[in-house]
Amino acid sequence: MIFLKEDIFLYINTNKDKMVEVAFSLSLKYGFDNVSIKQIQEEANVSAGALYYYFKDKNDLLAYMIDRFIKDQIKKYGENIRNFKGTASEKLKFILYRHAGQEFRDENFAIKLSNDDVMDSSKYDLFVLGVYHQHPEFRPLLHDLYKEMLKIYEDFVENLKEKNEIRSDIDTKETALYIFTVLAGFVKLWISFPNIPFEKIADINLKMLCDTLGCKDLQID
Repeated sequence: MIFLKEDIFLYINTNKDKMVEVAFSLSLKYGFDNVSIKQIQEEANVSAGALYYYFKDKNDLLAYMIDRFIKDQIKKYGENIRNFKGTASEKLKFILYRHAGQEFRDENFAIKLSNDDVMDSSKYDLFVLGVYHQHPEFRPLLHDLYKEMLKIYEDFVENLKEKNEIRSDIDTKETALYIFTVLAGFVKLWISFPNIPFEKIADINLKMLCDTLGCKDLQID
């Protein structure tokens, strides 16, 4: 969902950086709760007990990962949306692709880790969902982050209305919530049906969004 390569590229300068990235990578593969501290330390090639030098426990590590890989990226996502130039339908297409961690098939915008592996964005979304369901203590934090996302879409809709690029009679807050709902369902559908091409799912959702918002341009591919 929502990242530029340069936003998330991690320079491994310390054992802490190394362990955090390893923990994140392993969590994407196996789920955070299925990864042991010993596994993280061995994969990061650090001494036994090194993780406890930086984090009091595994949940403390997870809190740090949420701050680094989710919270910071939401802020950058909002900046990306505000800075994107294009018509209303192009902006919506941009959001659909960026929300899924893609950029019109351009791998330069895929999420990449320091070992140059390209991260599967669907695994990122499953990681976030796993944290939400398995760690209720973090739900208030995630709820606040979702509110930040909703505010990004409210600003996006208001900006389109001010520029007369979509219908002016639609309610900004309701439309933002609708967009957020579509995006969440869009990603889940993409994950659940790997045999359906990503572009097909994206185009269907784009057309529905543009029909509802009344995009003034007709550049819907």
